[in-house]
Amino acid sequence: MRKAWWIGFCGLLSVLCLLVACSAPQISSSQTDQITPTLTQTGPLTITITTDLQATSLTNPLVLTQTEPLVWLALTKKDPEAIHLTSAEVGVEESIYPAPLLAINGLGQQTMITTETDGLIYREQGLPLPILYRPNPLPDQAFAAQIFTDHIEISWRRHFQFSPKLDYVAMRTFSLGATSLADRTQLEMINLQTGARQLLNESQGNLKVTDWFIGWTASGIYELSSINGPMSSASIRLFDPTQADLKQSIQLTGEGGIGDTFLDIEHGLLAHGGSSWHPNFGIKNLQTETDLIIGQNTDTTDIDNLSISPDGRYLAYLYHPTVSEAVEPTSGTIRLYSLEQQQPLGDLATGINPDMVRKRFDHHSSPFDPTMMLWTPDSQYLLALSCDPRTPWQWRPSGPSCDAASPIQQQRQGLVFRVADQQQLTTIVLPAHTGSIKLVSPTLLGMIAYVDNQALLIFCDIMTGQQSVPLALGKVIPMIVYPR
Repeated sequence: MRKAWWIGFCGLLSVLCLLVACSAPQISSSQTDQITPTLTQTGPLTITITTDLQATSLTNPLVLTQTEPLVWLALTKKDPEAIHLTSAEVGVEESIYPAPLLAINGLGQQTMITTETDGLIYREQGLPLPILYRPNPLPDQAFAAQIFTDHIEISWRRHFQFSPKLDYVAMRTFSLGATSLADRTQLEMINLQTGARQLLNESQGNLKVTDWFIGWTASGIYELSSINGPMSSASIRLFDPTQADLKQSIQLTGEGGIGDTFLDIEHGLLAHGGSSWHPNFGIKNLQTETDLIIGQNTDTTDIDNLSISPDGRYLAYLYHPTVSEAVEPTSGTIRLYSLEQQQPLGDLATGINPDMVRKRFDHHSSPFDPTMMLWTPDSQYLLALSCDPRTPWQWRPSGPSCDAASPIQQQRQGLVFRVADQQQLTTIVLPAHTGSIKLVSPTLLGMIAYVDNQALLIFCDIMTGQQSVPLALGKVIPMIVYPR
């Protein structure tokens, strides 16, 4: 018994020593005020990402050897005279096309896929298909799309979305009439195999109404329709390409709204944060239109940054004990809820400052793209992006993020949690100006960092703490668009 105890103790000591060895301090000479990991810590592994191109502080750098594409980058554009941050600069995939598309493999080799793409079609298997704009020779010709083995060509730049099997494309059009009463908005479905066109929905045009395609399911395509103004409301609508009209409509909000939302299109689940007008927050099943009530939101609390795991089994969200305002958000607690067991699993972390800059940009495009909670594809780990708790939060019209709100040069953090036991494994201290961040594999985090307007591509293993040598990309604004 004593021998078994001694062997176990030595094994534990070896693991601790290994973790300490992997978290060597990474401080560049140009960033002397970075946070330095404590070598004697016994809690989560702390990783400080360095932007030093020489990587002199990396004693055990991450070496990637994949010859196939590791990431695709959309090189977004920005007016050189603009002083505001763009959505891509803070990592939100909104209004980034048209843009050149660049592939980079594990060796750092770069391949230009196309000099201009209007988007990507993501497939269950294989690489995405770039969408290329090939205008009609005559302006009055109808929209057309051609599908090739490695790309898709479209003849109009419109609000559209292709079905996963590439047999249909849904398209929204808005036409101006002689008066505002004559304005029309139409939803048209095109069968790409037969060329048949079908008008699914037509209504009077209203500039206060915004429609987004959310995604396809086996039943058809979901669309979010939002009415802006004092009496704002929103609804999710389902259109079946085989039917000539609306198949399903679910009202989401009344006056005051229901707070933050997140849609899991694959499992047909809508997570909503509730509000003072609709205090119950939880999950709505879009297929059965039933509700799972998780709790209540009140005038003095707030629920936001909701995110459902890829397997549809868990809900993560940020709970604020006091109301969180967009201008000066309050810190909150990351909570995890089991949708299978219909019970809370516990609090993952407290005193978390949400990264409201990403959230503010993201809500300009769609409320269903998570900006704080990132899951690994197997749903076993959760990465929560936050700002350093010492950072005083301020939102200014010029658009600075928490990067400019404090003299601290490294403020954003990524907290990695293991879902099985709700334990935090890693704290990743991110560079001061970090844009696009994606989990490109179950344990590999890819990020775009900026130093003196130069973009750097950096990879980090969230388990071992190893970091790759930063890859300089030049004065561009890249967005990681693949993996999804």
